[in-house]
Amino acid sequence: MSLPKKPEEEVLEEHEKQEGLDALSEPPINPEDNEQPRHTGFFKGVMFTSAGSITGVIALFLETAIAVRLMLPEEYGVYVLLLAVVNFCVMMMDFGLKVAVTQFVASANEERKARIANTVFVFRLLVGLALGVLVWLFQTPLLWVDPSGGILLYASFIPAMFLVTSMDQLFMGILQGFYAFKKIAVAQILRSALRLGLTFVLLYFFNLGVLGLIWSWIISFAFSTIYQYLVAPMPKRFIFYTPVLKDILRFGFPLQLINFLWFFTGQIQILLLSTLAGPAMVAFYSVAAKIPLALARLSESFVSVYFPTMSTLLAEKRYKQAGWVLNQSLRLSSFVVGLGALVAVMFSEEIMVLFFSATYAQASSTFAVLMISFHMMFLVNLLGFTITSAGYPRLSLVENSLRTAVGGISGVLLSPLFGALGGAISNALSNYLANPVILLLLRAKGIKAHYRDYTLHTLLLWLCAILFWTSQTVTAENFILLYSSKLVIILLFLSLNLLLRTISWQDFFSLIPPKFKARIPTISTRPTN
Repeated sequence: MSLPKKPEEEVLEEHEKQEGLDALSEPPINPEDNEQPRHTGFFKGVMFTSAGSITGVIALFLETAIAVRLMLPEEYGVYVLLLAVVNFCVMMMDFGLKVAVTQFVASANEERKARIANTVFVFRLLVGLALGVLVWLFQTPLLWVDPSGGILLYASFIPAMFLVTSMDQLFMGILQGFYAFKKIAVAQILRSALRLGLTFVLLYFFNLGVLGLIWSWIISFAFSTIYQYLVAPMPKRFIFYTPVLKDILRFGFPLQLINFLWFFTGQIQILLLSTLAGPAMVAFYSVAAKIPLALARLSESFVSVYFPTMSTLLAEKRYKQAGWVLNQSLRLSSFVVGLGALVAVMFSEEIMVLFFSATYAQASSTFAVLMISFHMMFLVNLLGFTITSAGYPRLSLVENSLRTAVGGISGVLLSPLFGALGGAISNALSNYLANPVILLLLRAKGIKAHYRDYTLHTLLLWLCAILFWTSQTVTAENFILLYSSKLVIILLFLSLNLLLRTISWQDFFSLIPPKFKARIPTISTRPTN
């Protein structure tokens, strides 16, 4: 298998590439028989990045809970639309570098690592400043996003918001390539804690509303960016190398198209609701999507370790270990995310009221469907990163194009009929239809992902969710019966997975940190299929 062609690197012969890719479908019986990666251990890296992501998720929940209680839905809706514009600018100036720089740094020698990191830093800074000037001068198009004109009151802050956000994301990608997962975790914790503290102070004590959220965003992302720049293990030089930049941009071009498609898919519902129902309905959909989006960010802690690990394993032609990492990741993550989604479905109304007040209880159905959709979205994203790490980002672009088309068309059809719930259904349809497409694209390159177990997880998730929804008419008025039925459905999901052998007791044991395993007797069980 080969990485994208670079002038100074030798390209593998086609038959050797295919032979290596075929090995991905044959994971070793015992992964311990293979040589371990030379870099930070996979488990340790996930633990570090998970700590930062979990802190970020908790802080996001608390920040949203504070904001929706101290602001009117119309005000919060304007802030959501403002963030949509900021994220659009971040996407436009990315050029696929956030993902490409991780792949290039992870697979390069030490000298080339420094060249890559400095090059993308200088390029991103110059592009960001240029785009900031354009946004500052031309603000009229913002009325397309918010016809009410509320967003224009805060338009002058947009350049600063997207510049610090973009630089923060870039340095996180650079640190991933250096396997500096502990530093990433520190940056995430620093940013989350600072943002939460500033939001509380500026909203509660100074009553700044949208302006308070804006200043909280700018200051927290700026501090995180400065920290990551200082701790990045590279010589800091304000120069860039044109040949290096050309290679990265060539690799990143399809990734940039993917970014655009992702943005369009994620924001089309917000834009439709803004046009059809105004900022208040945008607030309801945004609150319902807040937890799934936070979990998506949490999942990046796993992907940030998975992606450079796969890139390194494939670059070093360690195909059997790469195959084991792929298929174990699919099976275990599908079960964990599926179980979490089921719990969220059954407690959807309680979660909305607890975190976001009773005003947003009507968004519980939208939240439940988005959580089920998140399960498949995570798996499809993992498969997409696999094919990108193998050096085929254009194939990932094909899958994302389909997902965007389905999401956009179904959103236009369903949002006027069902409001926020229609947007959630559209999101689910796009993810489920993308799954067989990415599997076929992987198989076309000889990468045969094992889909049996996560398909069963998906079917059982829907079965249990439908069982809960249909039983609510009987159990809703009886507190004990209601919560007993929820517990029974969770146990049913676990039991059926054990019975179908999509998961085993040994899998639960494998999730325990290594330093604690020695204190626990070994669990003897037959391996899963």
